[in-house]
Amino acid sequence: MQAAKKLGIERYIMLSSIFTLEPDKWHIDGLDQILDYTIAKYFADNFLVNQSDLKYTILQLTNLTEEKGTGKISLDVTGVTSNPISDVQRHWLKSSSMIILLVRLS
Repeated sequence: MQAAKKLGIERYIMLSSIFTLEPDKWHIDGLDQILDYTIAKYFADNFLVNQSDLKYTILQLTNLTEEKGTGKISLDVTGVTSNPISDVQRHWLKSSSMIILLVRLS
């Protein structure tokens, strides 16, 4: 973030995890297995939102799997879904707005 600001980057895109900014949901089945990661992302996301002057987009991804891709992705802002890594990569390259569960714009 500091390097982005120093380089004059106008918008910072943070790759995060589902419900990172909602601690009451951290113990949902499946998310409890990545609690340490979620806590680290919570602090990073909060720093970006509350202590940096950067414009930002936070992409909160759900479970990534190593299954064979289908060419489609699953979006659900109310619960935990999963998506093959290859599908997320493909859609990320086409349009980052396609792989989000939640986008927060400053």
